[in-house]
Amino acid sequence: MMNFQISLPIQGILACLFVVLSFSSSYSQIHAYPENGGAGVAGTEPNSFLFGWKAVPNVIGYQYVVSDNPRCFVGCSGDTRFRTVTDTLGVEFNMQKDHWYYWITRIIYANKDTSLWSSISSFLTTEAEASPKMINPPNPIESSRIPLNIDWGLDPDAIQLNYRLVNSQGHQLMQGSYDKPHPDIRFDAFALQIAELPGGYYILEVRVKRANSLVETRQTVKLMIR
Repeated sequence: MMNFQISLPIQGILACLFVVLSFSSSYSQIHAYPENGGAGVAGTEPNSFLFGWKAVPNVIGYQYVVSDNPRCFVGCSGDTRFRTVTDTLGVEFNMQKDHWYYWITRIIYANKDTSLWSSISSFLTTEAEASPKMINPPNPIESSRIPLNIDWGLDPDAIQLNYRLVNSQGHQLMQGSYDKPHPDIRFDAFALQIAELPGGYYILEVRVKRANSLVETRQTVKLMIR
C-alpha cells in the first residue's frame, strides 16, 4: 500500500487532480470483469474477490489500486491496496463484506514508463453463487494433477468450462477448456495435469460458457502446491 504523509488540504487537491488526469485523455486499458457497478467476482476464500482487464501487447506488467474511497487512491485512510503484476488478473483477500470498492489500472511499458491511470470501475463485495459449482480440490496439492469435481445440475445451460492457472504474481502458467460430456450429466470429474511447479500459492480461475449466451460466470480457487 502506498503511504504518503500529506496534509488534508493538499491531499484533497491531489485527489481531485488525480481524477481529472485520469479522465483527461483516452484510457489506457479496458476493464473486463466484474461488471462496473455490479457484484464482484467472488473467490472461494471468504471475502476474496477477483477482477481483470484486457491485455495490452508489448508491455512488461500492470499496476492496480483498489480503494473503498472513490475520491482517493493515494495516501488514503481506510482500505487501499496497491499491486504490481505481470498478467491481467488481480486477486484481493480479506475484503469487507457487502462493501463498495473502486479500482484503477495502468500499464508498465518495456522502458519502465507507465501510462495514465484508467477510468474508475467499482464492484460490490457480495458473494454470488457460481454455477455450475466447482467443488474445491484437496489442499494442499502434492501430486502432478489437480482433481476437479463439478456439479453441472446448478446450471442446465452450461456447456463448457474454460480454466487457467496463475501464480501469486498473476502470471499465467496454463489454460484450457473442458466440455460438458453429456447434456443430462450432473456430477462430473476431470483432472488438470500440471508440470512440476515451485511450492506456493496459485490461483485457478474457471469461466463457465453457456449455450446461446455471452454471459459467463467465474469461480476462483486458491491452491497451495507443495
